[in-house]
Amino acid sequence: MQQPKAVIVSMEILADRQQTYAGGLGILAGDFVRSAKDLNLSIAGITLFYRHGYVRHHIEGRSIIDLPEKIDREVFEKVTSIKFDLKNGTRVEADVLKQKDVDCPVYYIDTTPSKDEIIQNVSERLYIENSIEERLIKELVLSIGALEAMNKLGFDPEKIHMNESHSVFIAIELFKREKNLEKIAKKLVFTTHTPLPHGHERYDYKLVEKYYDIPDYIKKISPNVLHLSRVANHFAGYTNAVSLKHSLVVRKLIPEISRADWITNGIHHVRWSTPITQKFFDAYLPDWRSEPSKLVYATTIPFREILKLRQANKVEMITFLNERGYNSKDLDESGFTVVARRRITGYKRLDMIFRNVERVEKLGRKYGLQIVISGVAHPHDMDAKNMMKHFVDLTSMLKHAKLSLYFEKGYESERIIIAGGDLLLHTPLPPYEACGTSWMRASLNAVPVLSSRDGGVIEGIIDGYNGFLFGENLMEPKNVNNYNEFMNKLEYIAQLWTSDKKMYAEIARNAIRMISWFNSYRMVKEYWRRAYGFKD
Repeated sequence: MQQPKAVIVSMEILADRQQTYAGGLGILAGDFVRSAKDLNLSIAGITLFYRHGYVRHHIEGRSIIDLPEKIDREVFEKVTSIKFDLKNGTRVEADVLKQKDVDCPVYYIDTTPSKDEIIQNVSERLYIENSIEERLIKELVLSIGALEAMNKLGFDPEKIHMNESHSVFIAIELFKREKNLEKIAKKLVFTTHTPLPHGHERYDYKLVEKYYDIPDYIKKISPNVLHLSRVANHFAGYTNAVSLKHSLVVRKLIPEISRADWITNGIHHVRWSTPITQKFFDAYLPDWRSEPSKLVYATTIPFREILKLRQANKVEMITFLNERGYNSKDLDESGFTVVARRRITGYKRLDMIFRNVERVEKLGRKYGLQIVISGVAHPHDMDAKNMMKHFVDLTSMLKHAKLSLYFEKGYESERIIIAGGDLLLHTPLPPYEACGTSWMRASLNAVPVLSSRDGGVIEGIIDGYNGFLFGENLMEPKNVNNYNEFMNKLEYIAQLWTSDKKMYAEIARNAIRMISWFNSYRMVKEYWRRAYGFKD
């Protein structure tokens, strides 16, 4: 490719259909680079290659078995190789790969066979390590490897974008090489994607310096432990969160990055619309592919056509899940169908709807309620694993409502499932959701969202106009019990869907209009101008 003006370095990037991602961070990074390519903005991406992906779950009997994913190494080609040394004679050798026949400038660092098992394991699984030491090595290889890859590829970007603090050793290495804070600040951009601890890791200096020397200046910035976000924020000339509320929460909860600006996330409007939706937009909204702002004209589409679009996507999802899901009973086209499609972890509360099974059964009797739960959980997250076991148990307990489980991820299944419900459930516990993009992907496909007041929905959803909201807009962690409000709103929506299809279609149509702003073209342009400071 041409010399990139900016390079984004991320632990995960879903550039195409390979499973080199775990969740929203990888989806967003992939949309970022692909949108830049569409807009002729010179941005490349660098990430790690994972031979066995993240995780998928197989239900056998009533047990949930964690399995590696299947990554086809043959669709990648080697473009160069890198070598560098860490301390204690630890040698890192890696191939730099690019996916064949994919016109998206993303490069993957794949560690080659090594006598050091800890180096060998870098390219095994995403976020799944045997120890904190392995995690540290993975972040060192991502950071130093990215700098070495840029050098071998002949890249000298004006901006290096640290996408989450996993790549903070880029900043430390540049400081060790150049000692020029002003020059480094002009080069580095830092984006934080969560207020939760996994996005703001801390390492004991004794462990770090087993492999990599840390200058005294860094230890003064971050005393006692190496706080990755503190160091990234210190060196970056620009730091941002990914929604307005996220920036306010970060400033309150994580003082180490209290100067965070915000650029709200967006989605790639073509990539996340199903083929059915794409054909529909082609007919009604010419030029929408190149200009997502055209989606604002969704109001010109007749209500009955919106309902036909909804039903076509629903039929596709039901066919898919009846063939591949773990179902209490086969789903049907007539029932009110709600979808919860997220990474499965405690704060996202995918189990919220089941806190009172009697109320779920009541909705099943009255509205033919069908519930789809889809996602994956980190193998070491026992609370999430127990939640999944509970879902499996419920498939044999529910008599009137139906439950379908699909514990895998993937580009095609994500599109089908998110687009196929009558309603998307988006229920994170405030204030832990940074932005969220599943609600955007649903809205794009004319699926209204029922969401807690957290993350980016505060900027986009107007209750009862283009989606539905419940709960308080909390800025600090607080014990809340808004289950009754959630279920009351869910029953109201079920009644609306049943008795007033025109109003439901109007809300779905307004949801489409919202993506005229919440798209990755707008997002990337904001990074280009505000974060990177480029004018053209």
